[in-house]
Amino acid sequence: MNSMWPFILVMMAGILTATYMGLSTRAPPRIIVVGGGLAGLSAAHTVLQNGGRVVLVDKEDKLGGNSMKASSGINSAGSYVQQDLQIEDSAAAFAVDTMLSGTDQSDTVSDLVSVLSKDSASALDWLGHHFGVDLSVVSRLGGHSHARTHRPKGPPPGAAIVSTLIKKLEAYPEDRLEIMKGMRMESLITSGSPQSVLGVTVVDEAGRKFSLHGPVILATGGYANDHTSSSLLAQWVPHLKDMPTTNGPWATGEGVKAGVAIGVATVDMDKVQVHPTGFVHPDDPDNKTKFLCGEALRGEGGLLLNSQGRRFVNELDLRDAVTAKMNEQSGRKYIVLNAKAAVDLGAHLGFYTFKKLMKKYDSSRALAEDLGMDPEALAAELKAYNRSAEQKCDAFNKTVFPAVPFETDEEYYAGEVTPVLHYTMGGIRMNPKAQIMRQGPGGDLQVIHRLYGAGEVTGGV
Repeated sequence: MNSMWPFILVMMAGILTATYMGLSTRAPPRIIVVGGGLAGLSAAHTVLQNGGRVVLVDKEDKLGGNSMKASSGINSAGSYVQQDLQIEDSAAAFAVDTMLSGTDQSDTVSDLVSVLSKDSASALDWLGHHFGVDLSVVSRLGGHSHARTHRPKGPPPGAAIVSTLIKKLEAYPEDRLEIMKGMRMESLITSGSPQSVLGVTVVDEAGRKFSLHGPVILATGGYANDHTSSSLLAQWVPHLKDMPTTNGPWATGEGVKAGVAIGVATVDMDKVQVHPTGFVHPDDPDNKTKFLCGEALRGEGGLLLNSQGRRFVNELDLRDAVTAKMNEQSGRKYIVLNAKAAVDLGAHLGFYTFKKLMKKYDSSRALAEDLGMDPEALAAELKAYNRSAEQKCDAFNKTVFPAVPFETDEEYYAGEVTPVLHYTMGGIRMNPKAQIMRQGPGGDLQVIHRLYGAGEVTGGV
């Protein structure tokens, strides 16, 4: 899960200040939030907590979006949970890790990454203390130099966070909050020079159009399932457009397209993240929509094995590095967890086995025989892994070895996995106050007034 709401906290102060200054009435301002995933829900709550009114628009019949399916956790450096667990970390280290993951360089930290990393501790505090979300389990996942990915002890983090925010949101009275479901944003309403956004035009399921007026926060998500006639995948990454995806059918880039239509600048549109592990359902292996096999499984000790039962990668490496190694393998690839790795993933594994995405075995031999591997070869691979753990390094430069030793007579879980489109890094340009930008005649970036962005619809982080 990508924690974008530190930007929302900065953004909302600017929105509310600017809006109040432009009003002669005593009524609190009305902010239009487009999108009901984690970014949109966080934006709506922040407006309401600061005295504003909200119209929340979502094209689906229920809120949550892809955020509801997030399974690994939320990253935070210097959080109260880390402090309680005596985990040393810092915003500076988080920023360096983020820059290395995105650009392979860490000399200069961008303004947006600086906001993300510095405000990540307050983000977790907001979720934990204000909303009471349990995020007490902390793991070190791929690309991180410290354990900083937080999740609950029980349910997957996406469901835990999003369901809590929805429940709290729906408790607001109608004079403060209006939720419009089944409403697709068609366009942004603009006026004047310098350019200003007056609101949005939305279309209901019957094709009727409505105009909503007020400052707009775009939180419409990405485009990793955009197979429309104006597909952003086909435009920017045609070589990836036919890959399976973890995204729901709603991830078609409306916010980006509406922004571009009024001259919004974009950034990194060709940067589409391929996640190394999406589950292949044994009853429907060719389905283009896959359920994500979250990074938490590898973070707690899950191994990636090829069809011969051999490891081929550092499971905690960056996603693009793991994906590249996945693509080098012929035949099927599997995620395999032992009983020790399963201890803190009970809710995850219960769900995955119920959905038949993973299967439980009483030994490594039973697993190998069922998956067509040589049981002795698999046993030898597990022993080699245990030796590497003792030496704190293996042939793939892995230095962290959760859930060891792997014993042949303990219980195992396994599921087939494949690379999938997961997250679109590119999107509309914003500044550190989450104001959306356009490219001026001289090539300079200019603020579009009363238009803000949050979450995957934005780019540059």
